[in-house]
Amino acid sequence: MRRLARAIPWVAAFGAWQLLATIIDQPTAVPTPSAIAGGFARDLPLYAVNFGPTLSAAAAGYALGNLAAIFTAIAVATLRPIRREASLVVVALYNVPVIVVAPVLEVVLPGAWPLVALAALSVYFTTLLATLGALDTASERLSLDVVRAAGGGALAALSKVRLWYALPDVAAALAIGVPLATVGAMVGEFLGGQTRGLGVMLLQALNDIDAPRVWGIALAVGGLGYGAVALSDALTHRIFPWGRGIGTATLPAWPLDPGASGRAIVVVVRALRAAALAALVLLGLWVAAIEVLRLPPYLARTPGDVWRYLTAGPGAAVNRAALLSALVTSLARALLGCLIGIVLGIALAAAGSVSRAMRRATTPLVVLVGSMPFVALVPILTLALGRGPVIGVAVGALISLLPTVRNVAGGLGLAPAALRDVVRTAGGGRWRALAAVELPAAVPAIFVSLRIAAPWALYGVLLSEWLATGGGLGSVLVQSSVAGNLDEAWSAAVVVSVASLALYLLADALAAWALRVARG
Repeated sequence: MRRLARAIPWVAAFGAWQLLATIIDQPTAVPTPSAIAGGFARDLPLYAVNFGPTLSAAAAGYALGNLAAIFTAIAVATLRPIRREASLVVVALYNVPVIVVAPVLEVVLPGAWPLVALAALSVYFTTLLATLGALDTASERLSLDVVRAAGGGALAALSKVRLWYALPDVAAALAIGVPLATVGAMVGEFLGGQTRGLGVMLLQALNDIDAPRVWGIALAVGGLGYGAVALSDALTHRIFPWGRGIGTATLPAWPLDPGASGRAIVVVVRALRAAALAALVLLGLWVAAIEVLRLPPYLARTPGDVWRYLTAGPGAAVNRAALLSALVTSLARALLGCLIGIVLGIALAAAGSVSRAMRRATTPLVVLVGSMPFVALVPILTLALGRGPVIGVAVGALISLLPTVRNVAGGLGLAPAALRDVVRTAGGGRWRALAAVELPAAVPAIFVSLRIAAPWALYGVLLSEWLATGGGLGSVLVQSSVAGNLDEAWSAAVVVSVASLALYLLADALAAWALRVARG
């Protein structure tokens, strides 16, 4: 009976979708669920041909990326003297969008290896950051005191306590990595070097304006990811009962916590020192990658080349102006979309907190949007809205929606029950308790959602500019690469990476401030 009750919102949601799509009667924009199901049945032979190449590349990248991430996390967590600087470099690298390195990998690596590498990069940082956060949290366990009292060292503490405590979060990150690896492989297929795969099939469906096929691919990949997360969540609670669940597997705080010292000048000096070290390390990795991969001069650009293109070379002022204009366009779309997604996420979480019926009614929408890979959201929105700039805003909003609903719903639940009782005793209703007690308690969760959503919203906007809308840095990356203007392409990649990192830094500073205010 309980399972039947859980299915009712889903049935109602798909029934409403069927009715609205029939009334709108625009099958190339919003197909009905029955049309999507019919198209999926029709396309089963195509799925049989194209699923294999994408999943094989995604699986190989998934295994390589996750193994590398776990070993890196263990190494960083045990190197306490450089923990802060190493974490800074990790998060800085995390904020380099995959589409920035995709064209280089396509040229350097043979066959399907670009897809494998992009899938590995897509899962690497999520698993790395989740594992690092879990290992750090485990350092606060009282069990570690027992290990140390028994004469155990860092290795014993790691093997007997920290790794065991981190396992649930690692399992959660591994589940989240399933759709991410698939997305990474599909991004590689978008580059045009493959003849088969879900990414190739998706682009062909978009060019043919075959909306049922576009939706079918999106739902198939989204269903794969949702199934992996749901299965992992269920198994995690059974195998690791001390775990906290997938909903908490988010990025850890920026390692330069402004609350680490009471003096602002000390915080600023530490931040600048670590940021300078991170910049040196990143520049070293850039130069080393060129040497290790043996990138030819006609393809690779060094930091000095980018510096000359933007500051000292002929036409540097024009180059800077063009990239700045593109950056402003992309950032405006990303920030507006992120703001819309966060506001909508807060509204949905608040409505679900007040009304169980509302929560059940909105759950299918949130799960459906969250399960769809954003590489499929762009074609869907292109068919529905055309190729205008509104697509970038819509993608940013949808990407920001799910983490906001999850985090804010958890934050609302942290409100003290005693304060709720005070409001009710004073004659306040459920909405009054929400406004006076629960929403203030959820403010830190809102800013944490911003930290997660802002860089990903920019990533989604860049992808929409690459595939559909034009304009912005996403379009510059593609057009300059195709035209062979590699000075502009590499400079645009640097600007994108710096902008993404700056968004994360700003959002994390706001999140840290909100946490300090909440703690009094």
